[in-house]
Amino acid sequence: MKKHFFTVLLAVGFASLANNALAHPWYSAPAKAFACGDCHIGGTRSKKFVPGIIEAFPVDQSALIQDKIKAIFALTHEQKLPAFAKIDAQINPVPTSPDTAPSIKADNAFYNVVVGEKPALITFKVTDAEQDPFTITGPDLFPSTPTVYDKAKSVSSFTYTWTPEADYAGLTLPVVVSVRENQRAIGRFLPSNTATANVTVWPARANAKTALVEQFDLYNAKWIDNTLVLSGKLIFKGSVSPAAKADAIASLKLVATSQKGKALGAAPVLEENGAWSLRLPATESQVPCTVVLDYEGLKAKRPVSSAPRTACVK
Repeated sequence: MKKHFFTVLLAVGFASLANNALAHPWYSAPAKAFACGDCHIGGTRSKKFVPGIIEAFPVDQSALIQDKIKAIFALTHEQKLPAFAKIDAQINPVPTSPDTAPSIKADNAFYNVVVGEKPALITFKVTDAEQDPFTITGPDLFPSTPTVYDKAKSVSSFTYTWTPEADYAGLTLPVVVSVRENQRAIGRFLPSNTATANVTVWPARANAKTALVEQFDLYNAKWIDNTLVLSGKLIFKGSVSPAAKADAIASLKLVATSQKGKALGAAPVLEENGAWSLRLPATESQVPCTVVLDYEGLKAKRPVSSAPRTACVK
């Protein structure tokens, strides 16, 4: 049985830069380089430089660059980054512009997916003041192309789409993701924090063919003023008629329990746009630590925020 994701690193691009040279801008700019061949002979990784290119740098820098850059070509990829950073500090001790590391967070910390149903859409949001392109390090589930940064909030997002196989049923897997500014494209390589989204996989439901609901999501679960407050989204199959939908809303019940099966149940309040909500009276000895929901065989669970961990129902 598979119990984890493999970690992969993906370089992701946004709008193309006018300058196609992948070297650090502080190297390519003085050399007036717009492509790799403007500096290198025989390919990007070549140790041979175009005659006179080193001399295109200021005199007090050319010797330093010539000696140390050539030495760096002998290093491994992991060793090159700090080595280049050290040279950058020597060549340009005062950055031409300030830079901040990107930060990343999961759009939702907890996801649920049922085998044979709609895939899990696991979204992460990246914030970077300079709106730099970045490289993604995450599971072996290829993400969507990141959105263009929102100009006002400097936020970009990308989504993993995962349709689990049956052998994942019963597992909760962490999706651990981080990003790093793409140093080859822009000369920066600041890493972000690490963000985690947990995905619980439920077994296929027996009534999948006859069921009316195709998607049931639990977005929030919190305990406020001795009340368990739940909310999420519910989507009926496109083939369900308005009359059948109305009957289902009237007859279907949301089964809510603690993780060990203590019943809480009640009918949710459903809005026209599919959003649903439910409020259940619950003292600190009644509120579940983690709530488990079942709606027409579609299941979801989520830890209850603010629930007293020493007194809540397991």
